[in-house]
Amino acid sequence: NTQSSYYENTTTLSLNDTLYSLPGEWGFRFENNKLNWIHFDKYINEIEKPNFEKCLKVTKKLINDYTKTFGKPDTTIIGDTTFIDPIVKHHWGYNVIEARWNNYKGMKIKVEFTFFGGKGEYHFIVIINYFDKTYPYFD
Repeated sequence: NTQSSYYENTTTLSLNDTLYSLPGEWGFRFENNKLNWIHFDKYINEIEKPNFEKCLKVTKKLINDYTKTFGKPDTTIIGDTTFIDPIVKHHWGYNVIEARWNNYKGMKIKVEFTFFGGKGEYHFIVIINYFDKTYPYFD
């Protein structure tokens, strides 16, 4: 299932896919007919320990596989890799794990798993971003 949208000189294509047993969506953005951004994301709203562990396992596998392909990440951030149930212990979410490659053949690459929390709403989010080296933001 592929969808596309157009805005000025930008075309975005999206494709549903499963990545290491995690169903999500890929996005591909072209600006002036040049690919400048690739994005994968999966939001999980069922805040349960098995879902947390699945997201963590998939993210670690992605980082491991990307390390084999792209070399050692320039930055690796290990946050809290334990599941903290916000019903048992209130929190505002936290960063779980992230890896960044700052310039692999002209691309900035980031893989991350975040336990998002705010205003009583929580999600597990797994994201992969590939940016063209000219993309000004990386966070």
